[in-house]
Amino acid sequence: TGVLTALALVVGSTLLVVGLVRLALVPFALAFEHRHRRAAPGPAGLGPSWAEPPLVSVVVPAFDEAVVIDNCVRSLLRSDYPRFEILCVDDGSRDDTFDRMLRLSERHARVHAVRQENAGKGAALNRGIALARGEVVLLVDADGVFRPDTITRLLRGFRDARVGAVCGNDRPVNLDRVLTRFLALVSHVGTGLMRRALDVLGCLPVVSGNVGAFRREVLERTGPLRTDTLAEDLELTWRVH
Repeated sequence: TGVLTALALVVGSTLLVVGLVRLALVPFALAFEHRHRRAAPGPAGLGPSWAEPPLVSVVVPAFDEAVVIDNCVRSLLRSDYPRFEILCVDDGSRDDTFDRMLRLSERHARVHAVRQENAGKGAALNRGIALARGEVVLLVDADGVFRPDTITRLLRGFRDARVGAVCGNDRPVNLDRVLTRFLALVSHVGTGLMRRALDVLGCLPVVSGNVGAFRREVLERTGPLRTDTLAEDLELTWRVH
């Protein structure tokens, strides 16, 4: 009984602290929304960093993603942004991921497909970044589905020259079951709220690998992504800071 009581106290105290931290961040998240609602788009309808729409290179690394790669790339192709290319990098998949990439590249001039021996996500991202021609490099996951205005909204996040990277808003879209509905709520109230608040505080700890845009010159200064870690997006963000 004593052990259960102590465990309940620890868990309860932890949840209370986490809840209080989340509540403390709410005013900063509201400040984020207020600031961005008032912000006028730049001369190209984007952020003030560009007078003309920059070329955006979207890098899509994939390993055994045959089930999702078509939906990912097709959602990117539906973008309302005028200047972008899609670099699909197959990291030695054992299924027909690369064949699907090739078919997409044959049908759509914006899409380019390359294949390498399996070396991990970081190495696949580095391969795509090396091939990218854009002023902005957008790193995404192959199981993502993107809105038509994703690229435009990310570019508006580059509010001035001090912003080296912009993190998007990712959440589950298959809301056909209780678990994914719950995860969507957690993402919106938890992750999304915290990212907005931490942006206002100037200490966003990670630009998510699901959807993160970087100035090309920033990636040139940081150097390649690490290939010996599972949290390559976190490690890269720290170097950008």
